[in-house]
Amino acid sequence: HALRPVFFFSAVGAWPACPCLVSVGPGAMPGAEKKTRKEKAAVAAKGRAAPGVNKYMPDQSRNAHASIAASSGAQKLLKRAALLQTLLARKESAETRIRLAEIWIELNQSKYHGAARETLETCLKLDPGDAMCARRVLAPLLLSFGEHEAAAALLAQYSNDTSAVMVCCGLLLSLAEHAEAEGEEEEEESQARAESAFERLFACNWQACALLAATARGESPIPEQTVSELREARIAKLASAGGWPEVGGVSEAILLSEVFSGCAGVGGEEEEAEGTCEDSWPGLEGAAVWLSAMTLGKYGEAGEGGGCARPARASAARGDEKRHVRVLEAVLGEVFEELEMIVVEAAGEDEEEEGEEGGEEEEEGEA
Repeated sequence: HALRPVFFFSAVGAWPACPCLVSVGPGAMPGAEKKTRKEKAAVAAKGRAAPGVNKYMPDQSRNAHASIAASSGAQKLLKRAALLQTLLARKESAETRIRLAEIWIELNQSKYHGAARETLETCLKLDPGDAMCARRVLAPLLLSFGEHEAAAALLAQYSNDTSAVMVCCGLLLSLAEHAEAEGEEEEEESQARAESAFERLFACNWQACALLAATARGESPIPEQTVSELREARIAKLASAGGWPEVGGVSEAILLSEVFSGCAGVGGEEEEAEGTCEDSWPGLEGAAVWLSAMTLGKYGEAGEGGGCARPARASAARGDEKRHVRVLEAVLGEVFEELEMIVVEAAGEDEEEEGEEGGEEEEEGEA
């Protein structure tokens, strides 16, 4: 049976002790020398760590290693940010501002989000034409804050920008509007806008649709090294290429999935348990299900003859590197499996909720 795109918006939702050096005089007795050697060995043993353990690090549990790595990475980013701020103090530059905003965003901490937004908005004030495409960084940032009105105003201001990232922002904004719609008429209008935006994004880059849905809950099949390489390439090409790769290609799709990763508004279980999960991408809880159903609806179901066959090869653009194309092709099967799992899990949750509601009604009837 063909999958029908249905809106699911559930309440739950989508980083020594140094050995003593004892001098032995030339006239020392043999016994004294032997004792000194023993003392040296004992002191050295106290300072020696167990195999595979760095004695300079007090806590070397698995989580501690991740924390240390994250802290080290954050420190490097902050040093780069300080350098860029120094450059801005000497000379105004939209390119430098966008690089700085990218760092604030990459740090992924709420205390830097305001600085990222202010930096990008300053770019637009200084250059309303936005030759450096700061809007393509600002629009997703506003959506992640839940600033839907500001995001809508930005999209309207640059309505001629039909890049995949702006189309994607329009799609997610429509989904958020649908979740807040009151009345059947508003729901139908917002759904129609969402479906139209999805069709445009799919025509622009079908790979972006598949990856957007697969990563909407915050996990990605694309290796972090590949994402980092493409992110660096995008920043390096800001001055010459407007900071975005060729339309319809693999690089664009992977970068989009990185920008909108976790857009279904669902935090990880560990973050929720620790109480550190922030309410990012508000209004988009459950969007992963709609995106998955719409994408799967473009192809025949697994093992069925109807519809177009699911692609096994990526659609490369002129500027895509072969190694990045191979990376995407290696995970395409996994991506579509993830979409199926998202839809099946949502259907199971709906059946469970309906069963609970039916049980409650029966109990009320018996009472």
